[in-house]
Amino acid sequence: MKVVLIAAEDVLTRKIALGALSNPETEVVDASFPEEVLRRIQQHSVDVALIDQELVKQSPTLCAEILRMSPQTRRVVLVLPDLTEDETRRLEADEVLEKPLTPMNLLRCVATLLGPSSEMEAKPLHDLERQQLLQYARHLAQLRREDERKSQQLKDAHARLQEFEKMKDMFLALVSHELRTPLTAIKASGHLLSRMLRDAQPGTKEEKLSGVASSLTAATGRMESLIQELLSYHAVRNGVAPFELRPADLSALILSVTRELETAAVKKSVEIKVSAPEGLPLLQGDQPRLREAVHHLVRNAIHYNVEGGRVEVGLEAVEDGLQVTVTDTGVGISGAQQENVFLPFYQAHDVLTRRVEGVGLGLAITRHIVESHNGKITLAGELGKGTEVRVWLPLAPPEIHLTEFTPVSPEEAQRKQPAGGAGMFDYSRELYAALEAERVKRRHLEDKYRSMEGTFLETITALVQQIDMRGAHKETHVERVILFANEIARRIDPTLPDNRDFQLSLLLHDIGKIGVAESLLQKAGRLDSDEQKQMQAHVSIGSEMLANIHFLQPALQGVRHHHERWDGKGYPDGLAGAQIPLWARIISVADSFDAMTQDRPYRKALDPTEARAEIQSKAGSQYDPQIVSAFVEGWETIFNIAQKTETAARASSAE
Repeated sequence: MKVVLIAAEDVLTRKIALGALSNPETEVVDASFPEEVLRRIQQHSVDVALIDQELVKQSPTLCAEILRMSPQTRRVVLVLPDLTEDETRRLEADEVLEKPLTPMNLLRCVATLLGPSSEMEAKPLHDLERQQLLQYARHLAQLRREDERKSQQLKDAHARLQEFEKMKDMFLALVSHELRTPLTAIKASGHLLSRMLRDAQPGTKEEKLSGVASSLTAATGRMESLIQELLSYHAVRNGVAPFELRPADLSALILSVTRELETAAVKKSVEIKVSAPEGLPLLQGDQPRLREAVHHLVRNAIHYNVEGGRVEVGLEAVEDGLQVTVTDTGVGISGAQQENVFLPFYQAHDVLTRRVEGVGLGLAITRHIVESHNGKITLAGELGKGTEVRVWLPLAPPEIHLTEFTPVSPEEAQRKQPAGGAGMFDYSRELYAALEAERVKRRHLEDKYRSMEGTFLETITALVQQIDMRGAHKETHVERVILFANEIARRIDPTLPDNRDFQLSLLLHDIGKIGVAESLLQKAGRLDSDEQKQMQAHVSIGSEMLANIHFLQPALQGVRHHHERWDGKGYPDGLAGAQIPLWARIISVADSFDAMTQDRPYRKALDPTEARAEIQSKAGSQYDPQIVSAFVEGWETIFNIAQKTETAARASSAE
């Protein structure tokens, strides 16, 4: 009994190998991470180890460890195409096998290393491959249905996210405006009281009241600043105050902000050092918003600094943009908290013991302003050693997209407030915790969706390549049909060459030939009536194979109907004229032209000019006259493609 180990993180890769290699004379074991690979080597007398390159990247000495533990084991690394000689040598493998994997190339590789088993000899490789690929296609259909289920979860999560956004935005706007009205009255009363008591004599009651009035004025000023921060965040996030793009002098803006904050720095005994040279290029941006962003950065650097500390503000031209750097010698932020400080209402220090006032919106506002200008903001530092914030802004004018904002009614916002008298900031933090949880879930689902879609398309491409190699055509048949069809399509509808569904239709038009015997595909002679029916069945096989894959539904029109005829005498459904989908009519002409210009076992290829005449003669009977006209219009390009691909094919055969 021979033992083959398949080691890969990807479940599909392991399933292909298990299905293709398992037989009465071969045992297949699998592993999904480096440590498990070594355990399998210890447990089994492994003859061949198929190891995915991703596992070798995780553990560069994996192949060497296998050689040390089991010298007789042949090591095959599954690699991506176009690996360099140096990279191949560093793998320390006996062989490499290019991905994407198919049952055929797995069987050939293992048979080369072990010698073909009697099981393999008894059953032709191409028959086994066809069964495995059909099984794999069904598995892909199941994965696709699972993908659709996860996609619906993504949509539901997005809907909940939008609801949280509405609740949060309405809450901020409502609370801020409701607080501003009584605050204005308090501020006016405090100002009037201060004026009335400004001439109070020392030691009198009026002097004491004057001190109270000054404290009241300072407190209302701080409260007004907090409310303005809430309103500013609401406006920036939701486009209530739209951005106005104008030339902005960032150097002058920085100097203005630092002068404005000098009083706060003096109170804290913090030195401000500015390096903002003149003559730097102007930015295209919203100057008030950029000023607000810089103000938040410098103010934070002052407020979170230590007594006698230093703040350095620098500006320089870098990488097609300008970079603002704000460095302080303050309390710093631990590495675990650095990502969180850009979240709204997040504060790195305990809200009950912190010495700096604020609601934790400054950096959130700054990040939104910077990113709306297509810029980047990063933060670095260590706890107790200060913080450095860098902002890069491009010189090119940004495309600023404003978020759609649909407020809810005040009654609805009041109804959604939590019971038990929770405060404004507690409720805000709860909203943002839920919001960020939904965002993480959405990003995770999106990443899974993209990964599955990429795997699916790679596998489909591998299937098509294997089908091409089995037929009477040369292996570039599908590639040529795609090139010819796109030249025709761009003259019918210029958007078609960029239409992914149309391109998938071209790629998959002959996928049903996976269910046709290879002996029939390569028969040296014309087919009899029964054989013709078997060959014609490939369009039905292909459309049925893909029918349960929702992602590929638009492509089915080309798969099923590219052998229909304009006069209704085609197959499988006998459609005629405009009943035949446009994509299928285009494929029909491109596929026929390629078939005519390639050698078949029972006839020689036609000259491209002869093939063109043949197609023109059947316009209105077999082919759509409009498609034939587009074919003739693009003849020069199509002829050049035919010549180039034929030359490349001959060169490949000679090698």
